[in-house]
Amino acid sequence: MIKTSLLAATMATTNVAAKQESCKALVLGGGGSACAYEVGYLWGLINYDDPVAVDSGKYAYDVITGNSGGSINTLAIVAWPKGSEREMMNWVRKLWHELHTRDVWGFWPKAFPFFDGVFKESGVLDD
Repeated sequence: MIKTSLLAATMATTNVAAKQESCKALVLGGGGSACAYEVGYLWGLINYDDPVAVDSGKYAYDVITGNSGGSINTLAIVAWPKGSEREMMNWVRKLWHELHTRDVWGFWPKAFPFFDGVFKESGVLDD
């Protein structure tokens, strides 16, 4: 999966770089809480770096890709236009801050959810 993301980023970067002097790419990994960490890290960069550098497009990426939870972050980031990095990161940070496990998956609503999931349903989790 990571190889596919890196290949896609490389191909897209090559296409963009041919049209301009440089190309900034961001590759985001997966892994649940690691995805929330990535957002916190980017939020810190954007909010604590030199405001002039941020406003000049230092964190406006040309290519963004991710796998698993990183693809959720990728989708959230690319939905915002370049130049609105601060607003975008505040929105994505709030999204992860308010996201709970029960919003993603849950056990079967029965007396013995694990037992019922293993022996009576398609799996332990009711997704």
